[in-house]
Amino acid sequence: MKSNRIGRWLVGALLVVRVVVVQPSCTYAALGDLLYPRESINDNIDHMEQATRRLIELFGKTVDETTLRLLTRTLLAIDDLKIAYRDSLDLTFDKISAERRSAFYDISALLQQTDDALSRDIGNISEIEQRFSNTLTRVLRGPQTPWLLSYSPVAFFSRRPSDLMIHVTGQHLQNSMSVLKIKGREIAAASAAAGNTDFVVPKNLLSPDNDGLVHATLSLVSPEPASIWNLWYLWNGPEVSTYRIFLRPLTDRVGTYSIEAHGVDNSTIGKTVSKDSLSFKTELDTAVEKSADPKNQEHCILASELTDPGKWEFEPGKTEAVATTNNRHGIRLACIIGMGLGANINSPQCIVDSSNAAPTVTVDHSDKICMRFLIDLRSPDTKFSTGKIEGFLRYSIKRTEAVPWDFKSDGDLFWNKDESIRLPSGGRGFKLSFAFSDSGENRLFFGPGTYGPIQIIYNEPTGDVVIRAAIK
Repeated sequence: MKSNRIGRWLVGALLVVRVVVVQPSCTYAALGDLLYPRESINDNIDHMEQATRRLIELFGKTVDETTLRLLTRTLLAIDDLKIAYRDSLDLTFDKISAERRSAFYDISALLQQTDDALSRDIGNISEIEQRFSNTLTRVLRGPQTPWLLSYSPVAFFSRRPSDLMIHVTGQHLQNSMSVLKIKGREIAAASAAAGNTDFVVPKNLLSPDNDGLVHATLSLVSPEPASIWNLWYLWNGPEVSTYRIFLRPLTDRVGTYSIEAHGVDNSTIGKTVSKDSLSFKTELDTAVEKSADPKNQEHCILASELTDPGKWEFEPGKTEAVATTNNRHGIRLACIIGMGLGANINSPQCIVDSSNAAPTVTVDHSDKICMRFLIDLRSPDTKFSTGKIEGFLRYSIKRTEAVPWDFKSDGDLFWNKDESIRLPSGGRGFKLSFAFSDSGENRLFFGPGTYGPIQIIYNEPTGDVVIRAAIK
């Protein structure tokens, strides 16, 4: 819808460009098919300039560098036309050659495509920009006329600590007499070469105008002739190509974001079972014979015996066999025989003590755990065994449940400061909406992506989302 409104405006209100087909470079449509043949070249350029300025009004506050670069290239093309046709501005189209008319075919078509690209976010902006350059190179360039192709940056951080260097690229730029005019000041070139020139703008001159942009003018002076006897140069002086440029200042705060996500968390719910839940006891008295202790066997618990079988399982590595009482002991047979000879059956040599022995975990699986006391005092030389060992298994159990969740987070984003968000596990992507603070733009992201200097980074395994806005 926005594209249609702009298109109607281009054709109607400002009488801009009527383009039906972009003609091949070798043929040309009838003059009545586009532009306004009965008006002067200067008037036709004015129509296109009004259209270009309207596009800048609509889209110039973006933070997308690609869009800004296309807008600046469009405005530079208008100035290119003025420079290339300065000897013919009062003529109508029928007074100039077909080759020179072809520039208007291409520039007019490119203006319309620029409108479409900006309105619909189509992906051929770079191609359009390249066509601008190719057209102007083929048709409009004089042999030594300074030509501005591009400049950078097109956007800058307004609270910068230092002055801003503007780098200009083009052709025939080596004359150091070129100047940049801004806020009533003329700034000489800091360096000049055939293909590029640099200007250093003091930071106190970078305040925006009423439209939120910083405007400046470049006056590029043609190279001096190789011979001092160039009569044309001596009589006319150097050529000066004038270009209007603009820069987009960016404030501290990029804008606000809101991120939403939904998912299912396969949460592990665990608990440690206390000693009261299970207890084993091994006990002997003097009436028991010397045969193997029937209570000194392995004691086991199965996961299928737990509450809600099938949901809970043991956590291997967290099982512990604990002895609460361990006072079993015996008397050696030799001491009993020697009692009549004065042997003291309570002496350490006569007592077989198990208090230093502990129960042991013998099986530690998710479906089964076991313990054994592993104490048998009824060796052949032991007559009496008394006392007891009591203990229990301490273990942990867990189960996994699917827990649905909803997540939402809002915040501010500032330049050169990452904003990190961690989504819960089990997410199914996210939706991130972003509102730029001073341009009125809104963007939606449904995964990782970029828009101008904004970069969305997503690590799906960890659920980490990073919002990054970097600018120099």
